[in-house]
Amino acid sequence: MADDQRSILVVGASAAGLRCACRLTRLKPHWTVKVVEARTVFSYAACGLPYALSGDVGEPETLRRTDYGVTRDAEYFDRYKGVEVLAGYQAVKLDVERRVLVVKNPHGSRENLVWDDLVLATGASPLRLKGQPDHPDVVTFHTWEDLEPLKRRLAVGGLERVALVGGGLVGCELAEAFRSMWGAEVVLIEAKHARAISDLV
Repeated sequence: MADDQRSILVVGASAAGLRCACRLTRLKPHWTVKVVEARTVFSYAACGLPYALSGDVGEPETLRRTDYGVTRDAEYFDRYKGVEVLAGYQAVKLDVERRVLVVKNPHGSRENLVWDDLVLATGASPLRLKGQPDHPDVVTFHTWEDLEPLKRRLAVGGLERVALVGGGLVGCELAEAFRSMWGAEVVLIEAKHARAISDLV
């Protein structure tokens, strides 16, 4: 296939996936670049989620906006970056021999997307503890969708004691949010020595 007619498919609208897609459209403006993303909300400053929980960021939508106040949604990437983002499309099957990615669209129907080059940029997933129960009181804090349920419970006094597993940057920020903003009793659990955390400060 001619170099100016390639079709690129990126799976995952995280920072890596979108940066890759936008870079490709700048270097190869005649290529077709599409991004498949299962979620409808993407391209936000994930490091700011604890501050949205604490109230330091008053409006969570701020985390999705550019410096000029434009929301980074599918329309934004199409209009300003030349990238088509298929939001709400879940990748369900990959046929490498035929170069086809099967996706489930927001209506539940399956579609076949053909590609010349495929980029997998699905990002990380929260680690589950060994024997971790499926229980409404045991949750992760990793994506946009994790924010609102916690805020609602905190607002009505539904969380008085919190155990946080992980003393990285997000874990420490969450501990501060739970304690200083919402007055919850917080225990922070970290497997590594405290010096590993202090080295980051």
